[in-house]
Amino acid sequence: MKTGFLFTRISIAPLVFFRMAFGILVAWHAFGMVAGKDIPYLYLTPKYLFPFIGFEWLKPLPGTGMYWYFAAMGVSAVFVASGFLYRYSLGVLTLLFTGSYLMQKTIYNNHHYLVILLCILLLFMPANRSLSIDAAIKPRIKQTTMPAWCRYIFIYQMALVYIFAAIAKLYPTWLNGKFISIIMAPYKRAFYGPVLQNHYVHLFLSWGGILFDFLIIPALLYRRTRVMATFAMLFFHLFNAKTLSIGIFPMLALSMLCFFYEPESIKTLFTKVGLQLSGSVAQNNDVYKYNSIAVTLLSLYALIQLALPLRHHFINGNVQYTGEGHRLSWRMKLFDKRGTLTMYAQPKGSSEKAEINLRNYFTRDQIARIVSRPDMIWQAAQYIKKDYEAKGQKVAIYATAKMSLNQLPARELIDENANLADAKWLYFSHCPWIVENSD
Repeated sequence: MKTGFLFTRISIAPLVFFRMAFGILVAWHAFGMVAGKDIPYLYLTPKYLFPFIGFEWLKPLPGTGMYWYFAAMGVSAVFVASGFLYRYSLGVLTLLFTGSYLMQKTIYNNHHYLVILLCILLLFMPANRSLSIDAAIKPRIKQTTMPAWCRYIFIYQMALVYIFAAIAKLYPTWLNGKFISIIMAPYKRAFYGPVLQNHYVHLFLSWGGILFDFLIIPALLYRRTRVMATFAMLFFHLFNAKTLSIGIFPMLALSMLCFFYEPESIKTLFTKVGLQLSGSVAQNNDVYKYNSIAVTLLSLYALIQLALPLRHHFINGNVQYTGEGHRLSWRMKLFDKRGTLTMYAQPKGSSEKAEINLRNYFTRDQIARIVSRPDMIWQAAQYIKKDYEAKGQKVAIYATAKMSLNQLPARELIDENANLADAKWLYFSHCPWIVENSD
């Protein structure tokens, strides 16, 4: 397989632009957390945070610690944007952002996962070799070019995001516009509300979303459709920013347009605003020259990112009901879940079950999410089990759970005869205590 084209030298301008935009957007997110109400809501008020399974050892810092945590994240993001102590700053940012992501699942957004992936990619790139404080302090590192893979890997990553998002939309409730009608219902009283309640608008948004996700990457790559595709990106992501709560993702996606335009065009834009890229075209000791290790790592990353969104096809049951294989798969804003949940504790040696008051353990918003997510129901059972054990009691935990998907009739979600206290969470196969609902 010929991979030399990946190491062809191209202008470093797109990577430098993205470094700046990425750092600014993540700093905006981090400082917004410090200034807003989400830190108490997500990290301080709950008794239990519902971390990603396997990362229960991650705990929020006490007192004002989480404010300092996100402030440090914001400062490190500013350092990344300015290219100051780039590797160290980006390493700190990666660890802090990943920690905050894995620490709680009350709010889950795919774009947070995307930020982590972009942090990891940037760690291996020469993004600080031009228009950076590092390059000003150490002129010898200045370069005007980079290997082409630094551009292509971002294009590949975004292609996966859009294509898998499109594939996930190919189910009846999306295709008939029902899901769009559900998420547009809260806007009835807005001045543009009547338009968003129209069935034909729902169909337009449903099918338009699928076509956009499937076609946007090819349209951006093809020179003759690139400008039109850029306007489509602007409309799509600004509309989503207005109507959906998805944080920095719309601006993050738009900032990645720089990789779809010719690198020399981005360099020209820098020149027009008075910023001049300077340095060598390529240094003899450039660590980014062709090598088999880089090809191997790139191939491994590409395969992992391709495999993760496909894994739910190898797990029994409908992923929309079971949630197994849902995360890390670009299944974004696909359904509305509502549910009911009652949990019971049965002391060892007793035949009597006592209903558990979930409000004694979890916040109201946590409960609203637990009821429709089997992994969180299992975690709730494990947490309650430990609470009973701390009081010297051994109990079995049972749950009666029903879930309605996209306002369809509610279905049984958890086997009510399964003792969740002793149940195991299976990472790579179906958990038998989750009702499959495979249709």
